[in-house]
Parts: sequence; structure tokens; C-alpha cells
Amino acid sequence: MASSSAARLSTESAAARTERLASTASTMSARRARLSVEERSLQNSQDAVCVARLRASQSPAQKTLRRLRDATSKACSRGLESPEQRTSRRCRNTRATAASRASEQPQETAHRLFRNALPTASVTAVESPAQTTVHRVRNARSTASARDLESPA
Repeated sequence: MASSSAARLSTESAAARTERLASTASTMSARRARLSVEERSLQNSQDAVCVARLRASQSPAQKTLRRLRDATSKACSRGLESPEQRTSRRCRNTRATAASRASEQPQETAHRLFRNALPTASVTAVESPAQTTVHRVRNARSTASARDLESPA
């Protein structure tokens, strides 16, 4: 058997051997690449499950610290971006928000508006009358200044 392999190799030209080896190598490389994509996908999904379990088991204090840490890192990274990057990010976010709201069903819109009104209502419910007055004055000032900016002088 060894002699037949040797005979085949000796009769095969160097160019043909190189071509066959290159073909085999590219096939193996493609298999390796596909496997690594599948492995990465599996690893990412396993990581997501681990993170979800970890977050579910966190105490309220740990959740607060994590949120504070995330907000701080986001603020730091945003502080380093240029005005062009900031404008680009805001445009992307506005487009994404507009696109998602355009595809909302009416009941989803009502639910979102109600959900967003809850924190404001709960804060207003525990305010003292003096704080409520301050908020009303602030809102009136901002509304008046916005009208001043809109109307031609």
C-alpha cells in the first residue's frame, strides 16, 4: 500500500499536488471558520443566559450599583465624543425611536404613554405644595422662552 501511494505521488506533478493541497486547505479553513462562528454564537448565547441569571440573582443594592457604574461609563464615553459624533448618535437614536413608534399598534402607544406617565405622577404625588409651585413656574418659564424663540422680534 505504501508503494502504491509512493507511485501515485511520483506520477503526480508538483503543480497538481500543490493545487490539491490548496483545495484541501481551503476546505479545512472554511470548515474551521464555520465551526468557529457556530462556537462563537453558542458562547454568546451561553454568556447571555449567564448574565441574565446573574442579574436576576442580584440584590437591589447590587442592581443600583451596576446601573450607576453603567451610567458613569456611558457618561464618560459620551464626554469624550466630538460634536459630530454626538450629533450622529442623536440622529441615529431619533431615527430608531421614530421607526419603532411608527410601527406601534394603538394599544402599544397607549401603554407606552401610560407607563411613561406613571413616574411623573408618583413623584408629583409625594411633592410638597412648594415643590409643585416651583415646577409650575419652571415649566411656565421654559414655555415662555420657547415661544419667545419661535416668534419673530
